[in-house]
Amino acid sequence: MAHSICERHGSQPAELVTSNVLDMIRSGAKPGAGTVFPVTLIYEELEYPGYGMMEDRTILRRLGGIWESAEMCRFTDERAMEEAIGLFTAICAKCLVEVL
Repeated sequence: MAHSICERHGSQPAELVTSNVLDMIRSGAKPGAGTVFPVTLIYEELEYPGYGMMEDRTILRRLGGIWESAEMCRFTDERAMEEAIGLFTAICAKCLVEVL
């Protein structure tokens, strides 16, 4: 499992989040401040799990993502999947839990 170095929590397991979630965490948001939900990007047999916000649904749809369920977004184009993966970054898992 990947780790991140966090100023508050030290070396911790990392979770993948969109820039919208990262911005919310960095702003010091309280739990429930925004709707953060698990999302899995899928292309053929590749699954890429992370966390996003409601605004990210529109962005992923614009990139060509097809929502199969509330948490699963499938891509049929490899380049579009790569662009979608580029929206994610690693964050300390404890920081993420604090806003869930």
